[in-house]
Amino acid sequence: METAYADNGVARVRTGDLHADNAAANDDVPMFHNLSSLKFYGLLWRECYAWDAVRLLLCCVPKLQTLAFESIDHPMFGSLVLTSYLEEPLDIPECLSSHLMTCHYKGFSGNEVKMELVRQILKAARVLKIIKTMAGSHLSSKAKLCIRKELMKFLRSSRACQIAFD
Repeated sequence: METAYADNGVARVRTGDLHADNAAANDDVPMFHNLSSLKFYGLLWRECYAWDAVRLLLCCVPKLQTLAFESIDHPMFGSLVLTSYLEEPLDIPECLSSHLMTCHYKGFSGNEVKMELVRQILKAARVLKIIKTMAGSHLSSKAKLCIRKELMKFLRSSRACQIAFD
């Protein structure tokens, strides 16, 4: 986390940034009871680790209202898809069921792993108002249209949720 700690340590952290490599390497994450905003970023070619880290973090941030992903696809690993790491979670983290209102995904490539991550967030987030995905600049107009159509098919737990795709 790149956040200044108050005298109570992590208890008062309200916003933070987390790099995928740091999250993936650490399975001993403390509870961040007051964290309301989290940006998860990095070179996400190792989606299996990033996915595990996202799940772990969502369970440790019960009041999270804003979740952002900033993905950088490495050209050498762009086609790597590790679907075995995308099983449905048994328990829905508290933040998804009662607090998450906004989700942003910058650098969205529309690959199978990232589509599944968005699908699961939409399915579980009951008070989500908007999920905004911003496509990577390397995608063609045709590819972007296909991704947008696929995103619009996903079920949403929140009736008020809007899906925006740029």
